[in-house]
Amino acid sequence: MGVKPYLLNSSLVGVVSQRLIRLNCPHCLERVNPGPAELSLFQEAWGKGKREMPFFTEGRGCVHCNYTGYRGRTAIHELMPLDETIRELIQASCSAQQIRNYAISQGMKTLLQDGMERAAKGETTLQEVIRGTYYGF
Repeated sequence: MGVKPYLLNSSLVGVVSQRLIRLNCPHCLERVNPGPAELSLFQEAWGKGKREMPFFTEGRGCVHCNYTGYRGRTAIHELMPLDETIRELIQASCSAQQIRNYAISQGMKTLLQDGMERAAKGETTLQEVIRGTYYGF
């Protein structure tokens, strides 16, 4: 964006990214089995073997959701607070991917991970999380 690193470091506290995703309609939920590609992406974000595999749901469509299976929206978030190391990476003009990788190594939850947690709770579908976090998947 053409902003000098020293200006960012002196004024930036953190970076937030968010996307809106549709919520499952609570009136017409049914259990579903995700496809292999969706399941693979979920396991990558969820962490294989770390937790018990949840069951997945989606709305089949009813009068309450105008037969879409979705009713309402919510936001998924990614929050990266700046620490001294990130400030040093910015000052050194490191790439966004290097900064992101460092933040993830320090425990930052990504948009995909937040969305997958919502899908694991039955709030939304895996397809909706993928649609909200990946373009062209």
